[in-house]
Amino acid sequence: MGMTMYVVDVQSGEIISSESIQETVHAADLNVAAIYKNVAFGGSVFYRTPLGEATARVMDKAVVRVTNVIASQRWEPRVAKLRGDGALILNGGRDRELRPGVELEVIEPGPAIIDPDTGDSIGRESATAIAHVRVTEVEDHFSIASVISDKAKAVQVGQRCRRLDAARVASCN
Repeated sequence: MGMTMYVVDVQSGEIISSESIQETVHAADLNVAAIYKNVAFGGSVFYRTPLGEATARVMDKAVVRVTNVIASQRWEPRVAKLRGDGALILNGGRDRELRPGVELEVIEPGPAIIDPDTGDSIGRESATAIAHVRVTEVEDHFSIASVISDKAKAVQVGQRCRRLDAARVASCN
């Protein structure tokens, strides 16, 4: 029994991870499974068959691997709302350990890189910084940031932000 699961970033279509997992069903077990030939895949009786048990093991392993991949992805704030006064509302606050004074750059993802064999998005070219912002207020689940560069008009809801390290903060100011 084998399964391939893909973790796909729904915003970009990029495949973050693919996991192929296999479990062996022994030939002796297949004879027993033949008794259940009319059992529908996914039914409760199916999972009591040797093939069903192998399927359940494969699914359990796949869920663990996919969960680990998702958990290892670094969280980056996104622009949740553009306020009329020019400030941005970001989708993280104290819950994401944002603090007043943190400086970020709003980025525009680079063009997708498409695998010519499969047509799948396999990554992106380097992102472009479009604005430099500073967090001014922090709530439990969101933050307010002011734009401190001159490109505020290019900022859109949904764009990602990345933290600026000390060297890049100095070069932006």
